Amino acid sequence: MTCLRPLSIGLISMMLIVQLSFAPQTFAATPPPGAQSAKQIKRERLNRIMDPAADVEEFRQEFNNYLTEMADVMRLFNE
Repeated sequence: MTCLRPLSIGLISMMLIVQLSFAPQTFAATPPPGAQSAKQIKRERLNRIMDPAADVEEFRQEFNNYLTEMADVMRLFNE
């Protein structure tokens, strides 16, 4: 039982060293964070979430209307 603690610490240390040795290879293919402009990142995110043919401003207006109605209903509910 007394040799279990040093064995487990050694095993965890070895796993950490192996993980850190492979980390630079894992992230080598990703571009640095500043490589793309904020507008490109925003457009890519919208393409994943929404249909590319959808009008973003129309969605924003509908969402704003929904939140306004929700605020009115909550105000009435609180009264």
